[in-house]
Amino acid sequence: MRKKKRKIHFFRLLFLLVIITILLLLCIIGVKQLLSINEHHENEACLYTKESQIKMSINLNSSKYLLSRYEEENSIIVYASGENDRIYPASLTKLMTMLIVIENTNDFNQKLEVRYRDLEGLYEANASVLGLNVGDTISIKDALYGLILPSGADCALLLKNYIEDNGYDFVELMNQKASLIGMNNTHFSNTTGLFEEDNYTTLYDLKILVDVLYRHSLAREILNTLYYEDDGYVFKSTFYKYQNLLSGDRAYISGGKTGFTLESHLNLFCVIHHENKISFLLLAGADENGEDGKSAHFKDAKNILDYYYGEQ
Repeated sequence: MRKKKRKIHFFRLLFLLVIITILLLLCIIGVKQLLSINEHHENEACLYTKESQIKMSINLNSSKYLLSRYEEENSIIVYASGENDRIYPASLTKLMTMLIVIENTNDFNQKLEVRYRDLEGLYEANASVLGLNVGDTISIKDALYGLILPSGADCALLLKNYIEDNGYDFVELMNQKASLIGMNNTHFSNTTGLFEEDNYTTLYDLKILVDVLYRHSLAREILNTLYYEDDGYVFKSTFYKYQNLLSGDRAYISGGKTGFTLESHLNLFCVIHHENKISFLLLAGADENGEDGKSAHFKDAKNILDYYYGEQ
């Protein structure tokens, strides 16, 4: 009898272990599926059309370009050339800076006080700034406007220090996010875009970034603004003085982000509106010393507006 009872207890225990094992395996499989769905959603950013294999038959100052139609789930690349070549993004870096702040902030009306560390080294680097001074206060939302519209490196450092005061390494967050969303040929080393050899990306990777960024309502608001005033601050986009180059017959550019260093030359990200649809244009490597000077990338954008949207 005792042997029978022991056998019964043994088989019950074995049966229980099998059931537990099966349940654990089902849980693991379920978690993996959820993770893969999320990863797929994040990385499913760049599909090509047949058109994208054909280079645009116009002369551009920019050495590399990428034009895409924005879809929240699957954005489509229409035209591209040199999109996988390494570039120095310059102030296009601030697009990732904005994404990190937006995804790690709960109260965008929170006021930040400017300290010396938020301005240190920017004058010597001849960085573009909003014009903050030590002791000024500015909301996080307004600092994001200052980061993008006038390309304020002072806003970049202020926001970086705000996030790091909460226990994070900002640049590490940038690189973690880049890896998560599939920017496989990108590495960030600062938040401003000031030249460093290991601060690099590609137009293809930037296209993934702007797709993810544009899903946030505050980012969309800022990237579609050329001029903004709030709380005593005036925010004027670097696009503002090129307004004559922002409209074509059937499409127009509502905003975006510029980038320039001597090493990167002129880079540009544009939000294009055409028949209630959104497209993104990324340009890199326009020569600021050429015939078109400082407006070379905007003239390229206008040529593309006329070339692609004018013929439809």
